[in-house]
Amino acid sequence: MTRLYATTTVLSLLLTFLCTCVSAQTTIAELNFDGTETGTVLAISDASTFADNGSGEFFGIYDSNDDDTDGTPNDTGNTISTTRPNNVNGAPVSGDFFFIVDANEFYFGGTEATFTVGPANVSGQTDVQFSFFFRAYDFDGGEDVFYEFTVDGVPQGRVQIVDGVSQTGAPIIDAETVTYNVPDNAASVSVALYVDQNSDEDYIAFDNFLVTADNPGLPCGVTAFGPTATEECVDFTNGTADEYTVSFPYVGTDAGGTLALLVDGSPVTTFTNTGDDPTTTADGTITLSSPSLTEGTSYEVTFTDAGGSCSYSVTGSVAANTCVSVCDLTVNPIRFLCDASTAGTDMVSAEIRYFGSEPGVTVTATGGISVGGNDPATDPGGTGVGNVRKILLTGLEEGGTYTVTISGGACSGTEAIVVDATVPADLCQPVGDLVINEFYASPNTGAGEYEFVELYNRGLSVMDLSNYTLEEGAGSTVVIPDGTFVNPGEGLVIAAGTTAPTGCQVINTTFIGLNNDGDVIILRNAAGTIMQQLNYGAEASGNESLALSPDGNLDGGYKLHTTVSNPVENNSPCMDNENASQPLPVRMRSFTAELAGKNVRLNWETEAERNNDFFLVEKFTTARTWVAIGSVPAATGSNNHYVFVDENPVNGDNIYRLRQTDTDGDFTLYGPVSVVFSETGLRVYPNPAGAEIAISGEVGTEDRVSLLSASGRELRRLPAGSRRADLSGLPAGIYLLRVARASGTEVVRFVKK
Repeated sequence: MTRLYATTTVLSLLLTFLCTCVSAQTTIAELNFDGTETGTVLAISDASTFADNGSGEFFGIYDSNDDDTDGTPNDTGNTISTTRPNNVNGAPVSGDFFFIVDANEFYFGGTEATFTVGPANVSGQTDVQFSFFFRAYDFDGGEDVFYEFTVDGVPQGRVQIVDGVSQTGAPIIDAETVTYNVPDNAASVSVALYVDQNSDEDYIAFDNFLVTADNPGLPCGVTAFGPTATEECVDFTNGTADEYTVSFPYVGTDAGGTLALLVDGSPVTTFTNTGDDPTTTADGTITLSSPSLTEGTSYEVTFTDAGGSCSYSVTGSVAANTCVSVCDLTVNPIRFLCDASTAGTDMVSAEIRYFGSEPGVTVTATGGISVGGNDPATDPGGTGVGNVRKILLTGLEEGGTYTVTISGGACSGTEAIVVDATVPADLCQPVGDLVINEFYASPNTGAGEYEFVELYNRGLSVMDLSNYTLEEGAGSTVVIPDGTFVNPGEGLVIAAGTTAPTGCQVINTTFIGLNNDGDVIILRNAAGTIMQQLNYGAEASGNESLALSPDGNLDGGYKLHTTVSNPVENNSPCMDNENASQPLPVRMRSFTAELAGKNVRLNWETEAERNNDFFLVEKFTTARTWVAIGSVPAATGSNNHYVFVDENPVNGDNIYRLRQTDTDGDFTLYGPVSVVFSETGLRVYPNPAGAEIAISGEVGTEDRVSLLSASGRELRRLPAGSRRADLSGLPAGIYLLRVARASGTEVVRFVKK
């Protein structure tokens, strides 16, 4: 088990700063090919004549700045394609550098390309280091690179730094700084490089050959040691002394320093530094482990050198029983899903997403609910999409109170996880005015498409969607921003990309997470109530959205967009796949609705019209459908003004839109617009009517109510004060309703279907 120990030990620090400079290393000799060496310039020997054939082969010093005399020896050339040098020109290689392309084939008769740098005179020096940089590109198929240092004329053995046999696939870049610690009392040191290539598709650069030494009396190269340290438990065995590690940072480097460990005041010979080495690596982190570093001990880590310039110490201690076993399991809040959505009590399922795992843990629940899904004792959960792990619960119901307990292993006692699984009584609501109208789960990303979900208001009033959420099966959630309102008959698109569909609001997000071959989409209001839960399967996997048709009509289910995107069907108010490159046949300047006495007057103006046939005026009804109430033929020319009067507005909101229809049958929707009509006089509804009409307005108990033909002939006398009239037996046509009262007579016209 991987755990963090329970307590952090406060350390005391003893530091003695004896230096002010950055490094104690002195440059003895150098070769960087740029002419900026600070010590003796190292020589190159044992190499054939440098050459650049200007096409596929190069052996020598690449001239990166068009100055072949700025270094020693002079640069070879730069006529070879710059693509190859650019592939190896990067840290730690820079400026001019030694460059090889297929040299062993063309300059060495098929044998290894080789050259030697040095020797450097290091007599009387201590802590000598010889380093160089290299960067190799795409060595494979047995192409290799070796180096061999020679000290006082004695070769120290070849070392392979690039092994082409083990490298396959895409071009591989090997980059490294090679550092060799020269034995004390040496007088000279050099390095030979061997490059074995078999094509001109791989190349290598060498740069910055450097020989340094640590002279006695110079300041310590390490400028900071600590000052804080961290201990981490290795074992978690309660009741025994568990091992721990000590880790802390340092700044600088000093080749002459020595790292030591004392535990309870006694030197420890058996310890390992799995971090960085301050004698070879600058600015790193030391991490010490040892069987002697156990709970209940104190420690001291020192860094010193023979000359006394480096003298650092970090001390601390770890109390007994510090490494306490901790539960490695955490959970997200429980998430409820609806098995059904009715006006009654619905059955509910739930899921608990967890992270980590804990051997020996078990999951139990009250109330007879069933537990399934992933097992947190054996199946670790993580944060990635592929590591989503869930405990699944079934058999819950709305209003039920349940408790889920996860315990065992280190998650026992106070570490046990207890989840309140009380289900809200009204969690699962029948689908209301807000519906998921369309969704796109498997977009063609290569064509710049992306996932989206379209919501649609099929009600008669404006809806506030502030802080509603849209979720998918794995738990990815999009929160609708505060202040988001959707008008009746309008849509709202939540898109995992940037889009601007015609006629609706858009919320752009970076991720929705719909699975192509099946998932669940959950729409919740701000209180967490599930307003709609949509489950879909593989029918959504074909690079095509699924939509309701007509808008908001759940009866027919979700259909492929291509089957409902035509002039006959009314669907998809937002993501209607309009071709933005094709101009609309009508450029609308304005579209408004206003009260005109007992009527509603619709006005619209156009700037230009092309192939326009007519406008169909549609009205949103209480049945949540759009019904055509009139047609207006298209005018000619431009800057046209149109008027349509609705003589039968309903009491309350009246919502209208225009369906502009082309001569070829295509159409474009404009609107909706709305106006509130406050009823004060005599009205009948519905109009057009079916088998019965209802009467509203001023109808007293003494008033005489009659049904008349369109010509004024009385057909039926209704009881005084009647509020309803039976139309059965009357043929379709236009009729009048007359109310005669002492103050006068009022007549209203209506249509029977």
